Amino acid sequence: MDAPVIVVGGGPVGLALALGLAHHGVRSIVLERTRAPRARPGAVALSARAIEVLRDWSAADALLSSGTYYSALTVYDAKRDRPLVTLDFMSLNDELERPGTLIAPQAEIEHVLRGLVLDHPLCDLRRGCTVAHVTQDSDGVTVHLERDGAPATLRAAYVAGCDGPESTVRSAVGIATRRSNYGVRAIVSDAIVADDDPFGPSARMLVDYPGLLLGVRFAPGTWRIAASLAREADLAAALEPAAIQARLDALFDRRVEVRTIWQDAFELSRTRAERFALGRVVLAGDAAHRASPIGGEGLNCGVADTANLAWKLAYALEGRGDPDALLESYDRERRQAIAENSDRTTDRVTRFAMELSARMRKLALRGALRMLRERGMQRKISRAFGLLSGRYTESALIDNRHPMAGARIDDVLLPNGTRLSRARGGRAALVAVGKVPLDGLRAIRVPLPLKRWVLRTPAVAIVRPDGVVAAIVERPTRERVATAWRRAFAGERLPD
Repeated sequence: MDAPVIVVGGGPVGLALALGLAHHGVRSIVLERTRAPRARPGAVALSARAIEVLRDWSAADALLSSGTYYSALTVYDAKRDRPLVTLDFMSLNDELERPGTLIAPQAEIEHVLRGLVLDHPLCDLRRGCTVAHVTQDSDGVTVHLERDGAPATLRAAYVAGCDGPESTVRSAVGIATRRSNYGVRAIVSDAIVADDDPFGPSARMLVDYPGLLLGVRFAPGTWRIAASLAREADLAAALEPAAIQARLDALFDRRVEVRTIWQDAFELSRTRAERFALGRVVLAGDAAHRASPIGGEGLNCGVADTANLAWKLAYALEGRGDPDALLESYDRERRQAIAENSDRTTDRVTRFAMELSARMRKLALRGALRMLRERGMQRKISRAFGLLSGRYTESALIDNRHPMAGARIDDVLLPNGTRLSRARGGRAALVAVGKVPLDGLRAIRVPLPLKRWVLRTPAVAIVRPDGVVAAIVERPTRERVATAWRRAFAGERLPD
């Protein structure tokens, strides 16, 4: 074998997966087609969940210096220059170490991750590699490629396709995709606004626009602009400089000096692979699922894929659990998460932004403002925005009889002043809640449960490396905990 895992695709998801594997002691080769980094457009934000995952893999500090971290986001009415909606992430300070979201261009995020991969001894990034085909058998996977025009083959125990929506890996193993169209077109662009006020609003929306017109500042003087396009509109005319200028003037409610860096027009749609794992081949990121960019969840869902996948590949390689069961759980869990959470959230945001009339949008925003005055609704929407919601219920590795099982465990503050996630360090753990006799088992102790845990103490939570609760064992004994542990990790024995 040339490597235990070959990652096809050196974008942010492939790089994140390599760092996750390295965190678990697994060496990987990352194959990237381009020789030089591409300044490709992409995401402009990392969610709280993505930051939490990448912090476990020693990447968060470098990432946080690449952009601006917001503990609250306010979208301003472009015409009236007053707040429309404010999302206060500090409502989650009891379950997050640092509530908020990182606003940064994807090129910067990718640059940081690439540097960390290049510096890590377990990661081997190889550029100029074009993958032509992938074949698998019972012992491993062979990757057929060209590097600088010369054919080559590499062999690995597993291959991860992180090679985007036109994935060669996905096609090679015959995984089909399903696409749903919204029937709405959008223009997305990045623009430099020369006379931008750096202290002004960082997000603007024109409520009176017949469709969506939204701008988000993601770097000094640089804005991501999203505008809907009516079905009957002339696309060529909408892309003319005069039309672009008119949209920007409307968004800033004044004449602005603007230079468009790039722009694209496309029909909004969402796509999902019918499987995320097949044999020894797995898919992550856009190769597995792609949603409307209006929801802003694409990259963040890709990082969530890697959080679920990295530890399972490591356990499979180390013989710590049944490999087939581990990868089957990845397939089931992530397809459920995308279908029930990402697709649903993105679908609602897209339809709100693109399909409601200006009058209906105003009414909806007034309703949202009233609801967001309540702390409970702030929490609910902040959790959804941060990809902290959702629960795996269809996986054989999850004992979902308790409502905490299948969900991310809250990052509570421990009696010694540290956070639970810091104490876990991105590893599997037993979390003992209340006075639990553990018979010598190592555990992280939480004296009292949060009220929303709905937990009768004493109890033990089995927490996976990705922070997901696999099982809750109430009235725990060593035997009951050991049984639950074996299920959670596909047969691995409870460590002494």
